[in-house]
Amino acid sequence: MASYISSNANRFYAALESAYGSVAAIAASNRIPALKLTVQQQLEVTNRKDKTGSRTFPGLPAGGRRRTNFELQTYMTSWQSAAGGPAYGPLFQAALGAAPLVFNGGMVASCSNTTLAFAAPHGLNVSQAVSSGGEIRFVTVIVDANTVEINAPFTAAPASGTTIGAAVTYQPATELPSASVFDYWDPASAVQRILSGAAVDQMEIQIDGDFHEFHFSGMAQDVLDSASFTAGQGNLTSYPAEPGIGAFDYSIVPGNLGEAWLGTTPAQFFTVTEAAVVLKNGWTRGRGNLVSAFRKRSHRDKEPCRRRSDFTARPTAQHQRCTGGAAADADQRDVPTRPDAGPGDGRVPAERNPRGSAI
Repeated sequence: MASYISSNANRFYAALESAYGSVAAIAASNRIPALKLTVQQQLEVTNRKDKTGSRTFPGLPAGGRRRTNFELQTYMTSWQSAAGGPAYGPLFQAALGAAPLVFNGGMVASCSNTTLAFAAPHGLNVSQAVSSGGEIRFVTVIVDANTVEINAPFTAAPASGTTIGAAVTYQPATELPSASVFDYWDPASAVQRILSGAAVDQMEIQIDGDFHEFHFSGMAQDVLDSASFTAGQGNLTSYPAEPGIGAFDYSIVPGNLGEAWLGTTPAQFFTVTEAAVVLKNGWTRGRGNLVSAFRKRSHRDKEPCRRRSDFTARPTAQHQRCTGGAAADADQRDVPTRPDAGPGDGRVPAERNPRGSAI
């Protein structure tokens, strides 16, 4: 029977793989501040249609294909730019695809509204991020080697001579790399796990007033453990020992609420009280849907497989009153309608709702 060990003597590491399924080498700097790693591996059940001449089911052949699903949860934490990219950067890259763009910061010459001028060449690209005063903005136009336009003005414009902070930008690409996730426990005699060939299908950024969280889920090539490991798995000759535990000093970024800015023109949309930004790469379909805590997509969803990002937010009570509750119905937009529905909005009655919940 599967069980979950309630212990803090647990450490996670993540690294990109050079080839799919080849377990990556890790160091102490690859350690990530994860909350929980859930892994489920099961045999693929196929439907036999051969005529056996008997009503007795002959069973399934041995050595069937295994399907490995995973979900990893972590808090948003502080980042020391001098240490390189964030420790969970490989998971963001596995979800988006492109190599990260790193901006190491620069001195401000002037800042007026959305025009930001540096005292030296900035080396930025369009869509790359910069930060100041705990806020992040994105470059929309490269004016010249020293000047850029950003998507929205900073709340407090940085003064001349101050420093624009470092930032790492992850962007989408057509090809997604795979990652290795390591799960080590104390004592060393406990069973350790490695998730090899982890491909992130869905990434969710949860924004609320407690803690911001990152959730990654998808499928992996295999899950290895120190108890049953054999040479050759994950292209390894032996099960890798945990690297020496180095300094692991970080702080959790407290949750905070803000404003949603939507559209090409910077204009405040509404106050955010709770939101989720979801990226779906869309390659798990049919029987292989992930067994995760995320909302499962309806069987009525006939969209082609493609990357899709969703933004959902819960408006304030005042906003709901002003709109007659229309915004609150946004989460029900995929509920089917009947042409023969009576007065009202045509929603399916509760007893015939495919989701099985009252509307």
